[in-house]
Amino acid sequence: MKNKSLFIVSTILFLFLSKVNAQEKHFSVSPVIAFPTGTLGLFNSTGFGATLTYEREIDSKMIFYAETGFVSFGDKGLGAVSHIPVQIGVKYFKNDFFVGLGIGTSTYKYGSSDNNEFDNADKDAVTGFAITPQLGYKMGKFDLNVSYSSSKVGDSGDKQPYNYLAIKALFKIF
Repeated sequence: MKNKSLFIVSTILFLFLSKVNAQEKHFSVSPVIAFPTGTLGLFNSTGFGATLTYEREIDSKMIFYAETGFVSFGDKGLGAVSHIPVQIGVKYFKNDFFVGLGIGTSTYKYGSSDNNEFDNADKDAVTGFAITPQLGYKMGKFDLNVSYSSSKVGDSGDKQPYNYLAIKALFKIF
């Protein structure tokens, strides 16, 4: 599955970069507030973190982006969990509003826990395919973005939905 995901992401990245005659590109940093749902919501509370995003204009209405970051979700009994998303995607603009879609991987790792039923095997990092639709509004060097990260992680026979709704404020730094 990892090889298949890597191949898909690499192919999409190659196609977008080979077609780009961009006039504008920039990096953004953004604070993130994340509200967990699915299995993640059962065992963890609100998450906080940050992302780093590279954007490159494809044409006047479409932007390619690559993004990574870190989000830490609070503990509800099994320990805090950290999340590292890595994704690529596109945003389509209509005036200053945009819709976007990102695909990539999500890696989750639980920290220490006082729960005796939560053994060391449960603390191993797990990675899965992720898809992240988003809506947003562009205001010059600032974007407001609401996204829903949906991923299934775990062993091949026991994949769990680790999903969350995120609110981000992207600040273009250069």
